[in-house]
Amino acid sequence: MVPLPPGGILFFHGLLHHGTPANRTGTRRRAVQLHYLPAGVVDIAEARRLEIFGGQGKGVSC
Repeated sequence: MVPLPPGGILFFHGLLHHGTPANRTGTRRRAVQLHYLPAGVVDIAEARRLEIFGGQGKGVSC
């Protein structure tokens, strides 16, 4: 677990399995995701992504 203060930032490898627990407060939680891919990188097939991340990776766009 990596707690972040408001306005905090976290960098990690894109293949790191990650997620956040549900927001159970009355306050809105926002996040910005930026993805860097060098030229020539090919996307992996959804079947391969599901092998790595399991069913939670189904239909994701990032």
